[in-house]
Amino acid sequence: MAREHGGGWIRLMYAYPSTFTDAMIDAMARLPNVVKYIDMPLQHASDQMLSRMRRHTSAERTQELLTKLRTRMPDIALRTTFIVGHPGETEADFEQLLDFVRTNRFDMVGCFKYSREEGTPSGTMDQDPALHVPPEEADRREEALMLLQQEIVFERNERMAADKRKLQLLVEGPDEENEAGKGEHVYLARAPFQAPQVDSLTRLIAKRTLSAGEVVDAVVTEAMEYDLVARPEDELHRRVSLPMAGRGR
Repeated sequence: MAREHGGGWIRLMYAYPSTFTDAMIDAMARLPNVVKYIDMPLQHASDQMLSRMRRHTSAERTQELLTKLRTRMPDIALRTTFIVGHPGETEADFEQLLDFVRTNRFDMVGCFKYSREEGTPSGTMDQDPALHVPPEEADRREEALMLLQQEIVFERNERMAADKRKLQLLVEGPDEENEAGKGEHVYLARAPFQAPQVDSLTRLIAKRTLSAGEVVDAVVTEAMEYDLVARPEDELHRRVSLPMAGRGR
């Protein structure tokens, strides 16, 4: 259907892990207009916490699913979210979550601190002093998790810049906050692994004028912490022909 309407990128957001099947993985891998990106809120990596959160899965099944996704699509980008400070979360549970993030090296991670909602099972649990996680402890866990993820992302982006990684970029429009050198333009753009509003972006520096919606083959030239900088591949590799002098006789 995407091809019938001129192509485009189809991105899968908020996929529920307990109902994500092998057939869905095969479809993602097979369909050319479905970008190799998935947003899958896993919430935690401890069986005890997954049970308390009523996620209907286990740490083992979650790991099996992630392994299948990466085996079938080695270049897939994985985005997820976790909750820390949920009632009953122990230090051991949290350390298991950190180990899970270290092992899987997600491309993007969001973290939320638990917030009590009255009338819910979790809200009832939170009223139990033995299960309640103090706010300052939830703050500490959130910071530790996001610092770990920061290390992973910064290292990945620096490697992409060092390797001159080639990307397809979808141009969103001019970057109004940054200027390039004389005769160049700066555009906000997104790679397949960068979803709008929730992920980082790529600043594309180009000599020619580009339009919103244009897809450009580009090369990563620099890492700016979470964001990337790239240039069109054809501008980097453009050849210049010099006039040949005639041979004397």
